[in-house]
Amino acid sequence: MTSSILSESTVGGMLKTATDRLTASGVSNAAWEARELMAAVLKELPVLVPLRFREEVPAAPRAVWDRLVAERCGRKPLAQVLGEWSFGDLRLLVTPDVLVPRPETEEFFSWIVDRLPPRLFSLADVGTGSGCLAIALARKYPGAYVWAVDVSPSALSVARRNAAAHGVGRRVFFLEGDLMSRFSPGLHLDAVVANLPYVDEKDMESLDPEVRREPALALDGGRGGLDVIRRLIVQAWEKLLPDGQVFLEIGHDQAAAVSDLFRGMGYRKIEVGRDFAGVERFVAGTK
Repeated sequence: MTSSILSESTVGGMLKTATDRLTASGVSNAAWEARELMAAVLKELPVLVPLRFREEVPAAPRAVWDRLVAERCGRKPLAQVLGEWSFGDLRLLVTPDVLVPRPETEEFFSWIVDRLPPRLFSLADVGTGSGCLAIALARKYPGAYVWAVDVSPSALSVARRNAAAHGVGRRVFFLEGDLMSRFSPGLHLDAVVANLPYVDEKDMESLDPEVRREPALALDGGRGGLDVIRRLIVQAWEKLLPDGQVFLEIGHDQAAAVSDLFRGMGYRKIEVGRDFAGVERFVAGTK
């Protein structure tokens, strides 16, 4: 039985070989990732892949499998290899033009919702990338106008496709521009949310190989990682309604500095939130 399961053309054998290859390539969660790749090839739920260990995989799917495993061994991010990734209950298109949605950003979304009123008129997701936050907020607040902003036209193209796929394409307005520079003078917002570039420029070269395959535009926050965040805090002040709020996802060591930036601009009710690992990862300020 064991030899059958582990023969080279069975699901079980292919998984074992791929796990060994991924481990040798430095992928830390190799067995789990191999299962995710196999699920994509088999068009199966990952949890059900072990039930198919003994199955022989035909030649055509094996060729797809070989390509996917080779890409991942080259340290291409798993989400880019698969072409999609989960964000809460959303399954999103992911390309090399956008940041891969992280679990911390899912927590950021929940943290935001816990602090916003049940009804909103208008809000903006600045640096929308894949559109994960804008789409989730549009679904949570069906009566609100949601602006999804990005400086990258390629990222906006991905976000548009994701919004259409999740039924909010007509309720999310996409705007290409640097932060809030393209907003009309008369537009004012209840809330601004943003997961902006916050990596210190001096740390960019030391990032994991997978992260370096993501767009530098979405990662490099300049000196101290605060250049883009600082500019948004200033710009958002001009666009927020009274009592409007700004919510930021930040780097692990930036909470104090970002809180000071909020205070320096005149924001009040500064609040810092922790992610699932206990790291101070979110900061909010109220106008």
